[in-house]
Amino acid sequence: MRTGPLARFGIAIVAIGLTSTLVAGAGWAVQTVGTTRDAFAEIFAQSAPVVPPSDGYYNILLLGAPMQDKYPNGHEGKYDPTCGWGSGINQLRTEVEVCQDGNALYPDAKAHGSEPGIEATKDAAEGILGVQIPYYVLLDMKGFANLVDALGGVDITVDERLPKGGPAYDGQPVDDWAFGWIEPGAQHMDGDTAQWYARSRYTTSDFDRMRRQRQLQEAILAQFTPQNVLTHFQEVAAAGTNIVETDLPQGLIAPTLVDLALKAKDQPVSTIELTPEGGVDEFDPDYAQVQQMVHDKLHPPTETEAPAP
Repeated sequence: MRTGPLARFGIAIVAIGLTSTLVAGAGWAVQTVGTTRDAFAEIFAQSAPVVPPSDGYYNILLLGAPMQDKYPNGHEGKYDPTCGWGSGINQLRTEVEVCQDGNALYPDAKAHGSEPGIEATKDAAEGILGVQIPYYVLLDMKGFANLVDALGGVDITVDERLPKGGPAYDGQPVDDWAFGWIEPGAQHMDGDTAQWYARSRYTTSDFDRMRRQRQLQEAILAQFTPQNVLTHFQEVAAAGTNIVETDLPQGLIAPTLVDLALKAKDQPVSTIELTPEGGVDEFDPDYAQVQQMVHDKLHPPTETEAPAP
C-alpha cells in the first residue's frame, strides 16, 4: 500500500491485498461497535514499533498456516535431525526455530510481537524482492474459511472442475482420494469450498493455484464493504481473532492503514507474475531481474514521465 495524497494505493502482492481486507474490516468494526475493541487489541500488537513507509509503501509479508494446530511448533522430531524436509523460503521458519538458535539470531523478535523464524523469512523475502518488509500477517487457513462464512460466502466463477483433497501417492487415480469436487460455473462458495478452491493443486499446477488465489482475493476484497461487515459484525469479529497472528502495531492501524485500505478498495488489484510465464526461472531465478520487476510495478512512470529508454 502506498502513502501520500496522489498515490495509486495499488495492491502489489497477494499479501497486501489480504492484509487490506483484514485491516479494513477490523478498523471499520472498531470505529462502529465498541465491543470489537477487545478483538482489535487481541489481533494487533501493542509492543511493535511503528515504522515509516519505505519508499512510499508499507510492505506486509503474508504467511499461511494450514497445519498449525497439528504442528504448532514446526516439524521437530518429524524426520531427520538436520532438518531435511526440503529447502527454500517455505522451510526457513522451521530451520531457524527448530534447527538453529533463533533467539540468538533475532533477540528482539518476541519483544516486538514476532518470532525468529518469521523475522528470517522477512529477511529472505526482502533480499529476493528488494523491498523493506517491516511487518507480517500469519493467516490460519481454517480461520480464513471462517471469515468467508462470516461474510456470508463469496461468489466465484469456476473455470474447470477441481478436486477436494490430496493424493496418497503419485499416480493414484483422482477418484480414489478426492472426497468432493468443485464444479465449473458460477458458484456461491462457503468458507470450506473457497479454501479448497484456493488450495487445490492436483489435476492443475501451482501456477493455476496462484491464479485462483488472486481471483479469490479480489472477490473477497470486493465483498468486504463496511455495510457487509456491519451486517455480519459479530461473526466477522469472532473470525478475525482466530484468523491472524501479526506484529502490525495498534498505533499504525488507525487511522493510517485503515485509511489506506479503504482507499485501496476503489483501485484495481495489480499483480506481479514471478513465474515462468512472467519470465522468471523458478529453479534458477535472476534476483536482479525480480527486484527490477517489483520496482517497476511499485513505481510505474506517471503520465508526465517518459519511459526509460
